[in-house]
Amino acid sequence: ENMDNIKKNVAAKAEEFRSRFDENVQELRSSLAPYTEDVQLKMNQQIAEMTQRVVPYAEMLQTKVNEHLEDLNQKLNPYIAELKLKLNENVGSMDQNLAPYIGNLNTNINQRIEEFHQNVATYTEQLNKIISQNVREMQKRLALNGGNVQQDLQTKLTTVWDNFWQNLQN
Repeated sequence: ENMDNIKKNVAAKAEEFRSRFDENVQELRSSLAPYTEDVQLKMNQQIAEMTQRVVPYAEMLQTKVNEHLEDLNQKLNPYIAELKLKLNENVGSMDQNLAPYIGNLNTNINQRIEEFHQNVATYTEQLNKIISQNVREMQKRLALNGGNVQQDLQTKLTTVWDNFWQNLQN
């Protein structure tokens, strides 16, 4: 009987403690709500500001990539034209028996040149995708921890640029 009384007292005290605990938690939530809203608002503002800062860098990078691609294309066009000219000269001096093979060769060369031009365009598309992905990742990181954004952006842009040039050189 004494044990039953102790159990009832402990159960009653536990229920009272739980009720007070729930009340305290609710009060704490209520008192912290304005702060969490303020923190969320500030984080959203910082994300928007960082996005505004990142966009010019991404646009600048895109402009530079386009300039370099155009420059590369202009530098390669004379060599391509020279190669075509030399091939055409060699074709004209070859024996007529080779004419079918030469025609196929010209077709293949023209196809390869066209593929090259298409591949350069693919690099531009890939770079755009990489830039977009890196901007999204950076926005996510900003939302999560708001770290040193400018340094992170510089690192990312440098990595993207290095990868782009490595791909072009390969």
